Amino acid sequence: MGTTRTWKRLLPALAAVGTMSCASGPAPRDHYYRLEAATPSALASPKLAGTLEVERPRAETISQGRRMLYRDASGSGEIKQYAYHLWVDPPSLMLRDQLVAYLRAAGAAENVVTPAVGVEADYVVSGRLVQLESILGGGDPRVAVEIELALTRQKGHELLLLKTYREERAASGSSVPEAVAAYGQAITAIFERFVADIPSA
Repeated sequence: MGTTRTWKRLLPALAAVGTMSCASGPAPRDHYYRLEAATPSALASPKLAGTLEVERPRAETISQGRRMLYRDASGSGEIKQYAYHLWVDPPSLMLRDQLVAYLRAAGAAENVVTPAVGVEADYVVSGRLVQLESILGGGDPRVAVEIELALTRQKGHELLLLKTYREERAASGSSVPEAVAAYGQAITAIFERFVADIPSA
């Protein structure tokens, strides 16, 4: 009898919870995006003879996660994370893979690999992801990408190139997909500049 009375008291509360759940609707779904650079034209001949290895760039803690970043330029400048918009992989990993694909398509070296291949490379590209964020407010929506890239010759540990590349690109609107398209344009411009800066060796 005591159990029956307890359930009778709980039923109205359970019904109220069920009603609130229905009223609030389904939870927002996550959206996933890929960072992609355009395919370049091939060089007449490789700039680097031998094998070029591309390492995953270092990144600040907030840039290591998959949640996309933005800041309001008209406010405090605080960097915030979108709640339901994520990269398919950490940005530094996508940047490495996109740079590998870009260098291969451009024919910047005879061979372009990642460390996972496990071969002895003649040259190494390392770097640091400084900035990858959408900028809202204070004018038209845009994205900012900044990457430091270093090219070294393994023999003699010779530094051939060290430069920080920054690109801003206007987005066609304030939505996240429009920002993703602008990101692609920005990293394409950075990769193009990097290839142009590689000294022939």
